[in-house]
Amino acid sequence: MTLKARVPYRQLLADEDDVEAGRLVEAEEVLRELRRSTGNVFTDLGFSEEEAENLKIRADLMIELTKLIEAQELTQAAAARLLGVTQPRISDLMRGKIDRFSVDSLIEMLGHAGARVSFVVTRRDQVA
Repeated sequence: MTLKARVPYRQLLADEDDVEAGRLVEAEEVLRELRRSTGNVFTDLGFSEEEAENLKIRADLMIELTKLIEAQELTQAAAARLLGVTQPRISDLMRGKIDRFSVDSLIEMLGHAGARVSFVVTRRDQVA
């Protein structure tokens, strides 16, 4: 997947000055290179289907934990106590450092917060 950002999005709706400056041609080139998303940004970035699915699950779990922390207006220290981890782990979570968390550790943290985690499993060929 290639996406060239030679022209800011707002310039895609070109006026006469843009056409004269040759910007419209660049905008058309950008549009030709856009691709429809698969629904999983990690797949779109070129990860294998298995790794992309794992990353998506971890990202979704991290988002839920972050929402929980923000909704309760917890400090990182308070969140760490609630979730049964250290404050640096909460810092990693809040900064989106996905590589530092496993699905298991994220589910365990959600469990400490009193959350219930469930999954829906579908076949790949059935996913819309």
